[in-house]
Amino acid sequence: MMADRYGRRIPLMIDLVFYSVVEVATGFAHSFATFLVLRALFGIGMGGEWGVGASLAMEKVPARLRGFLSGLLQQGYALGYLLAAAATSLSFRAGMAAYVFLSEGFPLCSGFSSALR
Repeated sequence: MMADRYGRRIPLMIDLVFYSVVEVATGFAHSFATFLVLRALFGIGMGGEWGVGASLAMEKVPARLRGFLSGLLQQGYALGYLLAAAATSLSFRAGMAAYVFLSEGFPLCSGFSSALR
């Protein structure tokens, strides 16, 4: 609803900053309960980003390619999930689990740089 009212750019940046901050905070969780709450908040933020981002991406492509590119976008999420699971597995074996969550701060930098344009 925010995207309809204010445009898609501002809610998308707010979502990006929100889920990045929550993801970085997950790296500092000291209990399992805190971890679960932060992961739930992250899921809410990603859900907000997904709808706004997908609609923004699909309105920029030609109508004849929207079906194919929408399917590609949906598959990209699954591929990204698979790559993230592999990276997490490797980092857990190396004893660096918190770094996986801390690396999610990179989109935060992207959100701030987009806001400055």
